[in-house]
Amino acid sequence: MYALGEYWTQMFDYTDRTERKPFWIGYLGNGVLVGVIYIFLSFIIGAVTGFVDADENTMEAIVIIVLIILYLIYWIAGLAARTRRLRDAGFNPWWILLSFIPIASVVVFIMLFFPTKVTTTQYNAGQHFQDVVKEK
Repeated sequence: MYALGEYWTQMFDYTDRTERKPFWIGYLGNGVLVGVIYIFLSFIIGAVTGFVDADENTMEAIVIIVLIILYLIYWIAGLAARTRRLRDAGFNPWWILLSFIPIASVVVFIMLFFPTKVTTTQYNAGQHFQDVVKEK
């Protein structure tokens, strides 16, 4: 559950790190959650359309707008999580820009599977580096 919450509480944190297991639990778990919300909203709007004397096209437009807003929020949180994951795997976080290119995004996806790498590079000046410094 912590991984699911971390996904949202660190939504605008692009400087920290996220280890592999919590990243994938949060990423996939929240993907399922967004899918369930989509199905629920579609069902609710369909039911409301039947009870309320509203134009079906108007209700569809409302659903689309709400879903676009929800997807943008999910996308922003995912972008931050992927950036933190790249940093944790020892990659420059600017690699995230490749995810905006359709075929090149596969490279970033593969990079997300790499294990945690503890280094002292400028890209990994997060929590693990601070822990190493404290131990010495």
